[in-house]
Amino acid sequence: MPAAPLRAYLLLAEHGLLRDDMHVDEIGYAYQATFEGFLRAEADAPADGRDQRADLLAQTIRRAFESVPTVPEATLRDLAAATITLLGDVIDADRGESGIPEA
Repeated sequence: MPAAPLRAYLLLAEHGLLRDDMHVDEIGYAYQATFEGFLRAEADAPADGRDQRADLLAQTIRRAFESVPTVPEATLRDLAAATITLLGDVIDADRGESGIPEA
């Protein structure tokens, strides 16, 4: 599994937001397989739009891998900030690898 998704899962696991009946590596593998399955099925996807397909992927991931804890608002804010930083780092790395200038 690529480093960034694994780091994202470690963030979620650290905050108790992932299922506790699977090891984080198992969840990472299953997530990656699910995500890639959605990408491979794109040619046969409903024509209703990208947002609908994104929502369907999000629902699938949420129901399959997330736990249903009550999480304090402060924890969610911290997690959101860490996720934004992680995604920014991924975008910057992808831009650099692809030779795309910063926006």
